[in-house]
Amino acid sequence: ATRVGVGIRDNRSDQAGGGLAAQESHMQMGRGQIQADTCPADACHGGGSHLASTDGEIGQVQVLDNECGPVDRGGGIYGIDSSPWLRQTTIARNVAGAMGGGLAMVGGAPLLEHVRIEGNVVSSGEMWGRGGGVHLVGSDAILENLVVVDNHAAYNGGGLYLHLSDPTLRNVSIAGNIGAY
Repeated sequence: ATRVGVGIRDNRSDQAGGGLAAQESHMQMGRGQIQADTCPADACHGGGSHLASTDGEIGQVQVLDNECGPVDRGGGIYGIDSSPWLRQTTIARNVAGAMGGGLAMVGGAPLLEHVRIEGNVVSSGEMWGRGGGVHLVGSDAILENLVVVDNHAAYNGGGLYLHLSDPTLRNVSIAGNIGAY
């Protein structure tokens, strides 16, 4: 399904994806917002959105001010075995308890093009507090023309944290991020 000018705002889920959850889907979303959504329960990944085995294009979307719980991943977007194409998108001011303040991807091969990831936070002070901006696990992501700036992880990988991943990076700027450990 193609959706243009979509606003997903002020939602809450105790399962997955505060504002949007997609499973085994192909989605197209353009010129929209995923904002101020929460997923506060434990094991409730994806404060803004949760993508499971999902692909498609998310373009010109603002993913802002979303939050997931204290042991959760992906304050803005969480994906598992998903390969979305994110382009001309901003992921900012999101909070995750454990991993990937802005974006967390487990598996899959997402393509991020002309994306700005800024001011996201992973709040857990334990060893789970990784990847303030981006956290990739077992992912073959392609990151092109990406800016990762002013993110914070309570443990390590303030801007970008990789685990068992093989990403391709082209024209990527990672600056001003903090990993407290």
